[in-house]
Amino acid sequence: MPDHCIDQYFDDLLTPPAAEATASDTPTGAPADPAGYRLVSLGGLKLLLPPEFGDRLLSQPAEPNDLRLLDIRSALFPTGHPALTREPAPGCWLPVPKQGVQLWFEADAGTIDVDADSIAWRHNPQTRPWLRGTVAAHKAAIIDPEALAVSAGAAPTGEADG
Repeated sequence: MPDHCIDQYFDDLLTPPAAEATASDTPTGAPADPAGYRLVSLGGLKLLLPPEFGDRLLSQPAEPNDLRLLDIRSALFPTGHPALTREPAPGCWLPVPKQGVQLWFEADAGTIDVDADSIAWRHNPQTRPWLRGTVAAHKAAIIDPEALAVSAGAAPTGEADG
């Protein structure tokens, strides 16, 4: 896949339509304090975990291994993207117990502070419900790990085994 196609895909992902997002127009359920987002990456895509999830990252899969590993790349990347064919390497894992899964990311870049005025929140998204907003300054997407798990094939809340 040509690099310009990949660049366009990420630009489209990180540039929400004007009708869906406006900076500082915080939706219901968004963190009141924008400090403490955890920056992770997968396939070259920078993702920000909200503060309530950032402290759950693990350097190895959760034990006991009652949470199945869920490959979220198919929910993030288009068919044929190189990230879909790479074997998972050591990285970090995020347990999402409500869905009975743990999500894998390639890298954890630590916690960063995000200026509240720089967040373009999405309101009632019809597509990509896991994409809560974007931060252009960091070229990153703020994600909802629980919604991402469901989009990638996990059972919706309340339907996970265990």
